[in-house]
Amino acid sequence: MTAEKHRDALHPEARGVVAGAITAGAGQGMVALIGILMSVIIPRLFGAGDYGLWVWYRSIVNLALTFCTLGALQTIVCHYIPMKAAGHDDQAASLLKSLAAVRLTAFLVAALVSSVMLLVADTALSRPINAAMIATSVFVRGLLSVPMMILYSERRIRAMLSMQVLLSLIVPGSVATAYVLGDVRSIPIGCVLGDTICTAVGLWVARPWRLLGANWMRFKELRPIMLFGASIGVSSIMTSLFMSTAPYFMSLRQYSAESLAYVGISIRMTSFLIGALVSVSAAVIPTFSAVLERDGVDRVVRWHGLLSRFGFALILCVLGNAFLLADKLVPLVWGSAFRPMSAVMIYSVAALIPLWLGSQMIRYVLFFKRSTGYLLSSLLQLLLFVGLLFALTEDSAGQNTMLAMILAGTAFMLCAAVMYFRRTRLSWNWLRFVPAVFMVGVAHSLGPRSVGLIQSAVTAILWTTVFVLVVFGFGGARVYEIRDILGLVTLRGDRNADKGFPA
Repeated sequence: MTAEKHRDALHPEARGVVAGAITAGAGQGMVALIGILMSVIIPRLFGAGDYGLWVWYRSIVNLALTFCTLGALQTIVCHYIPMKAAGHDDQAASLLKSLAAVRLTAFLVAALVSSVMLLVADTALSRPINAAMIATSVFVRGLLSVPMMILYSERRIRAMLSMQVLLSLIVPGSVATAYVLGDVRSIPIGCVLGDTICTAVGLWVARPWRLLGANWMRFKELRPIMLFGASIGVSSIMTSLFMSTAPYFMSLRQYSAESLAYVGISIRMTSFLIGALVSVSAAVIPTFSAVLERDGVDRVVRWHGLLSRFGFALILCVLGNAFLLADKLVPLVWGSAFRPMSAVMIYSVAALIPLWLGSQMIRYVLFFKRSTGYLLSSLLQLLLFVGLLFALTEDSAGQNTMLAMILAGTAFMLCAAVMYFRRTRLSWNWLRFVPAVFMVGVAHSLGPRSVGLIQSAVTAILWTTVFVLVVFGFGGARVYEIRDILGLVTLRGDRNADKGFPA
């Protein structure tokens, strides 16, 4: 079909979806680039010992933040935005005000817990003054979560991602400045200063005091919404633990330090890819929620399917290139001692396939305010991963760890598929990706080979070209979709995602 025939079907939410996706992708790319640079600069400045103290100190803050999310963003998607779309502005404002109060209460408790965690540890930073500073950092970051929540509810994605970029720059920069002017004991000062600066900017941009005039939501109405959010929060934590704690469980399994490094680096690198995809998905999901409330399921399925297919195609493309280039690039970038990590890197990319597809199905299910399935699926995924890790034989590089991750992720995806296809009709369009999967098999058969880097790079370029042609040729992605997206991007006056998407 032509682009003209489909433009009415894509409009009016199309510009919001495209603008949000592009802004989210660009913002996530900047955050990833800054993170990589800081991961090189800060350790060289601090030295191994002092940098370890900084990582330990900040990990307490991040842990507190993780356990206080309470599923707020998904609660906004599933409850606040439908209220706004239905014209219940007063009720929506009451919900946002009540959510903000609950989050601040949770972060106040987390601030006290973080100070205790610091004091009970035996480090150079375990002093009462630093306990007060880490508590301040946690509460200030909790305060920042309120304007971030408001920006998300208003679908001001550009402002929200700008704040994330600012955080990735200001906090490490202020900590580095404090360290240079003082010593390792100045880390808490730099940390709280950076957090305070970012929070002040966030408050100025979002102006949360606008909520003060809203009424409080009655507890009877708020309680089921908070239970929904808590369920989402716990599920997200377990999903995060599934990826981030793999090296910890490997250490319990008595894997070598080299294996821990291989798996840790591989997960870190692939996290940039999945992080970018999830960021784009999170940016456009609020628009989907408004469209669902206004126009029903069909439009949401159309756009949601487009996003899922494009993400799947991108991961397949990266996987094929990993087969062709990993054995050449890994020793070039990290040194010859890391050559065994090539296979682990390939496995880590493959693990993203079930995680991406499962997460997209779950996001759709959550539109219907059903979170129990997500909670149970995440728990199954984590338990299955740990069980398989201890059941599979130990290998020298850590490939079996990634195999356990792939199998556990597949179980999660299958659970998500059952919930997803209970709410939408089964489509055979995904069979269009069979040739693309076959192309990944071709890449597997071509690499690794005893040829040089240049020959491998040329092969990868040719393979990628054919892969793209296959994806479009068999309808995995469609030319009119790309044409429509490019047309929407070039429309003047509609690029500013900060003004909010059509609802």
